[in-house]
This record gives sequence, structure tokens and C-alpha cells, in this order.
Amino acid sequence: MATYPQTVTYRDDKGQTATMRFYIVNATAAGALAAGQALVNALDDLTNGANDGARGAYTSSPTVHSYGANANFESVEDKAMLTFQTATGAIHRYMIPCPIEAMFMADGETVKTPDSGGDAQQVLLDTLVAAIVGDVASRDGVLIASFIGGIRLRRKMKRKFDIFTLNPSLDGPGE
Repeated sequence: MATYPQTVTYRDDKGQTATMRFYIVNATAAGALAAGQALVNALDDLTNGANDGARGAYTSSPTVHSYGANANFESVEDKAMLTFQTATGAIHRYMIPCPIEAMFMADGETVKTPDSGGDAQQVLLDTLVAAIVGDVASRDGVLIASFIGGIRLRRKMKRKFDIFTLNPSLDGPGE
């Protein structure tokens, strides 16, 4: 089976960006395209960020820059770190920028697990986990075998500032 690199970029409500990278494994290019698109769609449902483009097995068409939702965890500095394991025991972590608040348990820090309830957001998270476990692999092609869990974390402040970055009141360009 072939291994295809995939990236997806998200833009928060201020205009800062975060990029996720992973590898899709599939026997055919058409299968990798479908798997990549399903995975990106599942990610889109779990983030307050706006999808700013995908490249790889699934490549999205160029679009005008849009900004993410102004909600809890609206910044790319906030992430939901999901931990997975391959059949050989290697750990892989994927960070969803600007996660939706509903993907966390009541403590606001722990990501819901597949057995923690049946609300709509849980179904979205289960869809993402199923897409990752079924089609994502390590760089050398070893498939992800299981979901271990996840936590919320906050990365250091991004200092990038350009014409696409909004001012602190989010009503115009920062430059």
C-alpha cells in the first residue's frame, strides 16, 4: 500500500494559522483521495478554525481567506491533542487547533472518549477517530491501531503579524 502525505491548514478568528500533518495509507490514489477528504471533513466539524486549504492525497481548491469562529478556544494556540498508537507500539499525537468546546468532558481539559456518551459532538469525534484508525499511518506506513485519549493544551503565543492578521478587536487588519 502507498503512503500519501496530507496537510490541512486552519485559520483562527484573528487570522493566525496552524497546520496539521499526517500520512494517509491506501492501495489506490482514488482511495487515498476519499480517505483524505473524509478525514479533513471530520476535522472541520471539530474545530472553530476556518479550513484554509488542504494539500496531499486530498487537495482542496483555492479559496478566499476566511476567519474562524469567535467562540471558546477560538485561537490556534488552543489545541486538542489526541494520542494514538500503532500496532508496533509507537505513539502518534495529532493536535486539532481551535477545538470546539463540546469535544471536552465537563472539566474542560479531557477529550471525550468513545464510551463517554452519545451526544452529537461525540458522534463527530467518533467519526474522526474511525477515520484516523482506518486510514492514517506513520511515515513508514504502519497503520494507527487505536485511540488512547486526549487532552487540551495551550501553545505559546504566536507572534506572526501580517496583513491577514486582525487587530485585537477583530474588526480590521492589524497592519
